Amino acid sequence: MRKILFILIVFAGLVVQAQEKFELGLSVKTGYYFPKNVLGDPAWPENTFSPGIGAFVNYNLFKNTELCSGVELSYLNPKMNDFSGKSLNVLWHTINIPLSAKQNFGDNFFVTEGVTTMFQFCKIIDKQQIPEFNWDVGIGWNFKRFSLALLYNRGVKTIDKYIKQGDNGYHNVDIRHQEILIRFEYSLWNF
Repeated sequence: MRKILFILIVFAGLVVQAQEKFELGLSVKTGYYFPKNVLGDPAWPENTFSPGIGAFVNYNLFKNTELCSGVELSYLNPKMNDFSGKSLNVLWHTINIPLSAKQNFGDNFFVTEGVTTMFQFCKIIDKQQIPEFNWDVGIGWNFKRFSLALLYNRGVKTIDKYIKQGDNGYHNVDIRHQEILIRFEYSLWNF
């Protein structure tokens, strides 16, 4: 929470200095989640879709360069069975905080790269690794009030994820986040 508060304070300070350089809006994404099975684990989550909704703020740093951030709620519920074949209720819903740089080429085309910090809603046990850090890279197109981006998002490292199993049990899997996503952003306000 301190990191989120720090980011908000930095953006508030930037608003005071250069009000005409900001853009505030809403975003919607749909992703295709396909985690990498590094260790060949037989109990592995299936590939699935991961929708999300959020808000963003962009700061125009230079003529064609923007710093972008925001907050996004993401739904992730892949099907998965444990080693005995019993179905698990995988709830890996997250609050994502992306931070990226966007370089515009001409009026419409742009490339972007950055990092995303993911906070899982449900922490199963104390040793679960939260937050999770991912890097992303992509291309996109600007239209009048909205933009469309195609991104590749991947975990920085393999982490242990836990799934609640019964009242007191859990199942863990070593996983690296990997997702291809399309994000639509609609600008509400420039200031």
